[in-house]
Amino acid sequence: ALSAAKPNMGIMPRCNVLGFAALSTNLPHLLSVVRKYGPATMAIANTILHGAAPLDSSPQILQYSRSHYPRQTRPRVTDYLPCEELHPQTPASASVIWLHGLGADGNDFVPIIPLLRLPREPAIRFVFPHAPSIAVTANNGHVMPAWFDILEFAEERKFNPVQLLGSAAAVHALIDREIERGIPSERILLAGFSQGGAVNYQAALTYDKPLAGLLALSTYFPTHEAIEVHPANAALPMLLCHGTNDQILPIRLAMNSRRYLERLGLHPQFKSYFMAHEVCGEELEDVASFMQDHL
Repeated sequence: ALSAAKPNMGIMPRCNVLGFAALSTNLPHLLSVVRKYGPATMAIANTILHGAAPLDSSPQILQYSRSHYPRQTRPRVTDYLPCEELHPQTPASASVIWLHGLGADGNDFVPIIPLLRLPREPAIRFVFPHAPSIAVTANNGHVMPAWFDILEFAEERKFNPVQLLGSAAAVHALIDREIERGIPSERILLAGFSQGGAVNYQAALTYDKPLAGLLALSTYFPTHEAIEVHPANAALPMLLCHGTNDQILPIRLAMNSRRYLERLGLHPQFKSYFMAHEVCGEELEDVASFMQDHL
């Protein structure tokens, strides 16, 4: 079914449908955390790598932020998220780190890659991390793969900011690992679907070396009020893709994300498609073009 995808034929990644809807921007305490706390440190990465921290652990995170790790000296992380990887036939010269949505895992977008019909050059390594399984409060406490806990499906959607920062820290660690494997930061691109995209907004814009770009697929920008964009990625190329029939994350949230990014001085591309909370053939063509343009 995937190989026969056409521009208006949707491909629904595996997910827990409720989970995509709950993120939050109404978190005053997150403002002081993120403004002081640019790129994440090992202490925050451990939140997502070794267990979910409760919402009231924010003061602990503030304590770490006050210790003021310089941007260029993040503690070294040696314990990484488990990942699926697709390797090119020749030594990799570029990398894509692609985060799945809530309730899925790192295998979710692996079948998508052949549909991109990318040329052999550049030789791209695709990295698909697995989110840890945690209890999701808004889904009756069911345990499922998630980048952060969702607390409430209110208009001001609430989530656990400590866990989101922890997931962004874990992505930073994966970027660092790709650099250690010989890929320049300028040839590392982040992609994320839904909850994974929400994490990658934070991860990409706070990373302390220039990245190739960000693909934000059917997602939105939960930390826009608090984030301090690192100068290294103040001109980050970005492509926002969203479905006009998305009932999980309505397209207005993606349009708001574009506006928030523009207020921060960024210039994202924005494309919409006649689809629901999924991916489609036309979108994949745009994703492939973006990768070829920026890798």
